Amino acid sequence: MKLTTLALCAMYGLLLAGSANFMAAAVPTVTPVVLPVFSPAAGTYASGQTVTISDSTADAVIYYTTTGTTPTTSSTKYTGAIKVASSETVKAIAVATGYTTSAAASASYTFTLTAATPSFSVAAGTYTSSQAVTISDSTANAALKHSVLVRPYNSNSPRSERTQ
Repeated sequence: MKLTTLALCAMYGLLLAGSANFMAAAVPTVTPVVLPVFSPAAGTYASGQTVTISDSTADAVIYYTTTGTTPTTSSTKYTGAIKVASSETVKAIAVATGYTTSAAASASYTFTLTAATPSFSVAAGTYTSSQAVTISDSTANAALKHSVLVRPYNSNSPRSERTQ
């Protein structure tokens, strides 16, 4: 027991020459890096977001993933804002010399995108001849669905309807 006490005291520089007594000392602790912060905060948005990640620990280096997996120091190093245009979870850790690695911070972004209103090449109205109509939409990758109501010139005739 005395050997263990002396070894412990020597380890922390507390050995007093010729004494079996030792002084109580606090065991040094290493503080973790502060948890990274995302801006804007996680949430549901109507359009893509430019996400920044910050950490208030001096000289902290941030690593992140956009797949929802926990990042490591082998993950992508954060160097600037991240474009988030589809629903995904961004996770980040921060590391700094003299600190332990932070816990992983997480932010999930979801989007409720609304397609633009379609436009028609021919104005609505009554025509005496057939019209070729083009329907377009400015939303990228939009799939246009439409129905066509065909009415013969005689408004008393039965109507036909076709959906495409």
